[in-house]
Amino acid sequence: YLDEFEGLTAGIDGNKRRLFYVDWWTNEEKIKAVEIPAYYEFSGQSLNSIASAQISTIKTQLYAGKALKPSVTVTLNGKKLKAGTDYTVSYANNTKAGSTASVIITGKGNYVGTAIQNFEIAAIPAKGKVYTSGNLKYKVTKSAYKNGTVSVYAPAEKTLTSASVPATVKINGYTFNVTAIGDKAFNGCTKLKKVTIGSKVTTIGKQAFNGCKALTSITVNSKVLKTVGASALKGISAKAVIKVPAAKLSAYQKLFKGKGQKNSVKITK
Repeated sequence: YLDEFEGLTAGIDGNKRRLFYVDWWTNEEKIKAVEIPAYYEFSGQSLNSIASAQISTIKTQLYAGKALKPSVTVTLNGKKLKAGTDYTVSYANNTKAGSTASVIITGKGNYVGTAIQNFEIAAIPAKGKVYTSGNLKYKVTKSAYKNGTVSVYAPAEKTLTSASVPATVKINGYTFNVTAIGDKAFNGCTKLKKVTIGSKVTTIGKQAFNGCKALTSITVNSKVLKTVGASALKGISAKAVIKVPAAKLSAYQKLFKGKGQKNSVKITK
């Protein structure tokens, strides 16, 4: 009758059902369904509404290339309900990063109704955007949920005295490879004394350490460094020592040659 007559409710009130009857209204010459202000419930059963259940909070999810289906705990009147027996689970809008998705709980067996718990899917940091992590700022060079890349853009504060460029960094929950130190990244950081360059850095940009007059120690952990830009080391301390992997000593001596540093700057293993 719910589909045939207007003005009726869903007939559910907690664990109770409202009654209906159909009658002929002669003064209006049509049949009407009338909702009775009384209730019944099945003997020996408890038809509870899932709508009032407590659903566990879902933390922000990271997109991983497929539909996200986080599990939930459903509790009603202090009782933990069982998936598949007391309710079924479905999902909506759960295939795209940066969206609000939903877990839909639908009553089954002795349980009726539905409940929805929303959750967020973290947006993937966009290419060209700058983010701060620790004492460094990073610029996204490849936006991806997996194997994305960033370059060191600048220090969070110009007054830093040491900097460690990591192999990877987490931004908005996603892991990015740190593959470059950008042009002028540490330009004018006059108090910078020590720098460690991570294992995945392939490029040191132009004037990256220009004017870092207190810089005396540079440790290169990367074995995949391919490019060092013009004037990258211009103005660093004349007493600076650049330590590189032993297997790369000869290659890196050539790579760092003539990048603006004094002849007294040593490149050693």
